[in-house]
Amino acid sequence: VLETSRELNGFKAWSFYQTGRLSSLTGDKVQAKQFLEKALKLEGGETLEEVKLLASYLLLKLGKT
Repeated sequence: VLETSRELNGFKAWSFYQTGRLSSLTGDKVQAKQFLEKALKLEGGETLEEVKLLASYLLLKLGKT
């Protein structure tokens, strides 16, 4: 069970990222962008750094296609 808000935000960020990634794979760019932006807006310090980098990369990739 998640104990702190930081753990909860980490879980949310990874969930938003994965949902956005899957949406992009199925061709729903609008929904993918929404979920990836939600992942970027969460606060959590260093624990969210990796997921935010991945979400940013995927947003850039979506913008080029």
